[in-house]
Amino acid sequence: MDLTKSKLLRLFLIGLGMQATAQESVVASGGDASGSFGSTSYSIGQVFYTTHSGTNGSSAQGVQQAFEVSEVLGVENFNPKNLDIVAYPNPTTSYVNVEIKNYGSESISYELYDLNGRQIDTRNITSDITKIDLDRLPSTTYYLALKQAGRQIKSFKIIKKD
Repeated sequence: MDLTKSKLLRLFLIGLGMQATAQESVVASGGDASGSFGSTSYSIGQVFYTTHSGTNGSSAQGVQQAFEVSEVLGVENFNPKNLDIVAYPNPTTSYVNVEIKNYGSESISYELYDLNGRQIDTRNITSDITKIDLDRLPSTTYYLALKQAGRQIKSFKIIKKD
């Protein structure tokens, strides 16, 4: 009986000597988000090391990941006639319409780039609504630049989903 008490005492002392620590890292930013389906914490600036995938999405083990939701982004660089230019639908599954209101006989073209900066398509715009086919392209984010006389007049970030 004395041997059992001695073993329990040793285990208790070893347990007191150990510290329980949680995952700790230095991150650039983070926060908490909640919605109708629950809540989560997120951090930006960590590197994940193991990913588990399922039918409804994926999860990175031990590391919190952020999810980006964005709308059409346009950057006005140079627009001599104050043309009203929009791109829709965004996000898209197969095509994007570029609509230019107050379009006259201006010589405007578009250039479509992937995230690596490779040019995928370039064409002249000949009407006030131009349909750009993305059906053959993989799901990712693309950069669409509209140019007039070699100068960029508007740009958009286009998100293609399947």
